[in-house]
Amino acid sequence: MNTSMKYILGLLVAGVAAVSAYTFFANPPPEVVIDRPFSGSSSRAAVVASSAPAAVSSAAPDTPTNRPGSVRLTMDFASQAPTGNWDPPYDEACEEASLIIVRHFLQGTPLDANIMNTEILAMVDYEESKGLPIDIDMHQLAQVAKDMFGYSATVVEGADVTIERIESELANGNPVILPLSGQDIGNPYYSGDGPPYHVLVVVGYSSSGSPRATFTTHDVGTKRGAYFIYNQDVIMAAIHDWNGSVETIRSGPKRMLIVTK
Repeated sequence: MNTSMKYILGLLVAGVAAVSAYTFFANPPPEVVIDRPFSGSSSRAAVVASSAPAAVSSAAPDTPTNRPGSVRLTMDFASQAPTGNWDPPYDEACEEASLIIVRHFLQGTPLDANIMNTEILAMVDYEESKGLPIDIDMHQLAQVAKDMFGYSATVVEGADVTIERIESELANGNPVILPLSGQDIGNPYYSGDGPPYHVLVVVGYSSSGSPRATFTTHDVGTKRGAYFIYNQDVIMAAIHDWNGSVETIRSGPKRMLIVTK
């Protein structure tokens, strides 16, 4: 092959590579959108790709061998102060509001501000009747999910609370309820420094092929909390369950809660 032919061939190869790279980055692999809970261990087959914007356990769930790089569970949102009133009990209702969001996803029923308001008040009344404090931890919230709604509830503890575990749960169609040191996650829409103790729902993630790894959340601590995105490292560093005091919340145990039907 003469020099001219080699040069032309080199240009062709470079051109094909450039077009392939442009096609990949301009059209990244589609996000997996899950709009309903799965029913059964084989139900991951029900997941479809879409380009829309979109008990104590240490055992890992059935982990998809080809876990998608991006997943989002679609569900309705309302904040813990659904009418804009941040007086008690709404100022401390992040645990209840997060569970209510998950409940409506599991039931496939709509959720709006009026429904959220009614259900927060009912859940707070129930908790008071059981002698529960204003702030409750993940074990107590799990018990509420079991007793009020008959759900299965698993608290994952310590070193088992990982990015991989959270992503696997989401890829299997399970929202993840996280307790946090709320002043460490930097939400600009919080009032003042934000809540010392906070609970939200992780509804998605973006990792592979993304500029940075993120969690998508329904953050009930603000009316702008629907599909609010946080960096994964920020969320992971802030995971602390309630340990009885806002002064020591940053030493609270690392836990997450999975609620299923």
